Amino acid sequence: MSDLQAELQLKSITLPLFLSDRNVLLPLHVQNTGHQTWLAQGQNPVCVSYHWLMADRSLALRDGLRSVLPRDLAAGETADIQATIAVPATPGHYILQLTLVQEGVTWFEKVGFKPLELPLQIYAPEHHFAARLSVLAELPSLLYPNEVIRLPLRVMNTSPRLWLCGGDTPVHVTYHWLNADRSNVVRDGLRAGFAEDIKAGDDCVIAAQIQAPDKPGQYCLQLTLVQELVAWFEQYAGFQMPELLVEVVDAASLDKAQQRQQQTARAALAKAVGTEEHRFWIERHDTLAAADILKIRIWMAYWPRRPLISVIMPTYNTPPAFLRAAIESVQQQIYPDWELCIADDASTDPQVREILQEYAAREARIKLCFVPSTAILPLPATALWLWQAANTLPCWIMTTLLRLMRCISLPERSSCTRKPLGFILIRIA
Repeated sequence: MSDLQAELQLKSITLPLFLSDRNVLLPLHVQNTGHQTWLAQGQNPVCVSYHWLMADRSLALRDGLRSVLPRDLAAGETADIQATIAVPATPGHYILQLTLVQEGVTWFEKVGFKPLELPLQIYAPEHHFAARLSVLAELPSLLYPNEVIRLPLRVMNTSPRLWLCGGDTPVHVTYHWLNADRSNVVRDGLRAGFAEDIKAGDDCVIAAQIQAPDKPGQYCLQLTLVQELVAWFEQYAGFQMPELLVEVVDAASLDKAQQRQQQTARAALAKAVGTEEHRFWIERHDTLAAADILKIRIWMAYWPRRPLISVIMPTYNTPPAFLRAAIESVQQQIYPDWELCIADDASTDPQVREILQEYAAREARIKLCFVPSTAILPLPATALWLWQAANTLPCWIMTTLLRLMRCISLPERSSCTRKPLGFILIRIA
């Protein structure tokens, strides 16, 4: 019995998922390092097996399933084997001990073999495949056979685990196509992969690649996720598939007006893809949380000096929505030491003056200058004059700036193509 010696190794550093009450195939490499031949069949064959231990190393399962050798192994020979592991029914933390046994004789660890131990987390399937998927734009009312479109989706990982974007078992967005009678037309749709791993609780916006069925008709599009080589998410209660009813038609069957309508719908969808991806980027990378804002304000409180930032903004018949948005974008800044100097270039729209006076009445840091229509200086120079009046800019700097303004001033006020320039100047108090 003392001659039962072996080496047992994992063939891959990437482990499969261990879901409660399921079987897992674990690829192993085994070598007979003893001196006697291991028999694969017969009265006392050698098999790969395992024990399950609890996290405190108490025994949870003694006799695991047996995985037979592909052939007899003489001393020094090796073999690859797919060991079948029955996962415990109760989720939790376990230790999997991989070992060998000579049936009717002994377990190898009793004669000096050291089992291969794997600390593992076992998940309940309904929690492991939990996700939320929502559609962010409308599909065109009609699709063409085999047409490929991009549909923006928001996907949230509501499971307790990390979704890998690469490796042997990545998570992908995909779809199924069903007939009107809900029979499968396309089971395995095109895959859309994530740009990075998705942590538990995180979400992302992704453009799913969807190919229409190859024949005209009425169909149901089911949007889903899949962990490759593991499972479809809809198999478990933690995920509900969005469904869209779609009609597929031949383009030749549409008149010119309908074709133009479909072209417009596809252009709108393409724009929506870019818009949603950009909106998510802003949300993820260019949006401050309340805790971030508090940290910045505490940090600024320790500055020995804080410069005054003067934002110089000319206006001329600016649409009210844009004008309000521009002013409020300055008001929403975290840094408090700013002034907004606005020079209106004799706007003929009375709403402009009303809006400017409304904001200036509420905010002392907003300074106004209404330029008469007979003004000689170009508008940017007038705005600088307003800023100089508030901050007593040194004469030589003012002269230089005014010359610069005259050099880059835009066409006369009468031109409908004129767009005012804005400037930001910083005064160290």
